[in-house]
Amino acid sequence: METKPGWKSTEFLVTLMVAVGSVMVAAGVFGPETDPEAIGSATATIVEAIAGAVSMLAAAWAAGSYSKARTDAKVNGGGAP
Repeated sequence: METKPGWKSTEFLVTLMVAVGSVMVAAGVFGPETDPEAIGSATATIVEAIAGAVSMLAAAWAAGSYSKARTDAKVNGGGAP
């Protein structure tokens, strides 16, 4: 099986999409709408920070797991035909 350059691999593209998405969540582009007056601005800030951190950790775990599984499949002779 011919190995593609890293930037052409599905592992790279999935990792890139997940990373961009998690950074956008952490930056507040996506996420739950919160009314700072309803729950207090300090609480809203804490909730947004936690949501951003959790989304980035989940994205890193998912991308890492996918990349490891694909690498294992390629090393062991499996993978996409």
